[in-house]
Amino acid sequence: MSILITEKDMHWFENKVFERYIKGLTAQNRQNFLFLKVTADKEELLQSTFDIAKHLEKDWQTDMQGIIQFYSEMSIIFGFDFKDDPQYAWVKEILEQHTDLPVIDKFSAVYDQAADFLKATHGEKNEHLLHDLEAMTGFFEQRKDQPLTYGNMEHFIERMLPKRVAAMKQPSKIIHALAEKYRYTGYTEKEVVLTIIVTLLSGINFENSPYYKQLNESVLKVSGENSGREEFLMEFLKQWTAIIQENKGIFNTKDFLWV
Repeated sequence: MSILITEKDMHWFENKVFERYIKGLTAQNRQNFLFLKVTADKEELLQSTFDIAKHLEKDWQTDMQGIIQFYSEMSIIFGFDFKDDPQYAWVKEILEQHTDLPVIDKFSAVYDQAADFLKATHGEKNEHLLHDLEAMTGFFEQRKDQPLTYGNMEHFIERMLPKRVAAMKQPSKIIHALAEKYRYTGYTEKEVVLTIIVTLLSGINFENSPYYKQLNESVLKVSGENSGREEFLMEFLKQWTAIIQENKGIFNTKDFLWV
């Protein structure tokens, strides 16, 4: 006796397989990036993985699991909106150039450069990132009354995040591009510089990132709903740094395979 499988049945089956894959990838991300268990809401994390897959299907006409996984990991490491982040302008350049190349080749080129950048900024065992966080914490403790201005921001950011700045191809250009992005928002110079520092560590638009929903809520609870921008940013840096240090970095060195 033959069983007739309709197009509707196949669509239902494909959706179930896709849903199972997205749930599995989300669970894998929570294992590879342990900080997410503290900073991200579980359901929003699942939704963000689903949104990434749909974005790749719509804009890049691909549902390849390897690309979905890579893009998801890029979003976690470099920030949910990394494509529009001035410090990762090379991503957009690679993807938008060579229009004749297959999608897999474009993302392979992004992977190669991203892996090299990650090794330089984080290290094979997160040692570079942890070094930068110690340097930044020490700087704020020693110079808590030091004014942060457009005039000294490059010097101080280089002192606070030496490994990351050294890994950038054009650090001055990137820092000033971020300053331009934030300087017309009504922030003070110090608030702009602090926003740049947070952005360099967690990506642009970190306040709306699904990876930091719980962290942002915790920061607001401590700093106060009516606190100023500076208080919010300093508390964000304090809590983010403590979480990353407690987890010994961004990624799980046992399971994460980029480095």
